[in-house]
Amino acid sequence: MRKLLTIIPFLLLFSCLSCNKKDKAPNREVLSENRMVEFLVDLHLLDGTLQSEANVLPEKRMDKALYLYPSLMDKYGITRAQADSSINWYSNHPKKLERIYQRVVNELLKKEASQAEADTTNSL
Repeated sequence: MRKLLTIIPFLLLFSCLSCNKKDKAPNREVLSENRMVEFLVDLHLLDGTLQSEANVLPEKRMDKALYLYPSLMDKYGITRAQADSSINWYSNHPKKLERIYQRVVNELLKKEASQAEADTTNSL
């Protein structure tokens, strides 16, 4: 029993230290939350555009995607590795990812409303 009581504080200390590691700030390779929101909004708009082109042959869509995705990375001045690192980091921090996606959805809804308004104005 005494041995168990000696081990418990070390286990608690170890678990606290490992919890703190998870919550550390991301490294420089990971996009900030604001930048991640902007990137994901554009990424989802690009995905939607490619998916909406149902009349385009799949091979042509793939060619277009191979051109457009790197262009998106260039727009943000990031590499694919940085995008992957950012997505992985935020995936391991679900509360932050949820907060980011709430903002992404809000931005996409604003863009949708703005486009609908423009379409209505243009049809008059």
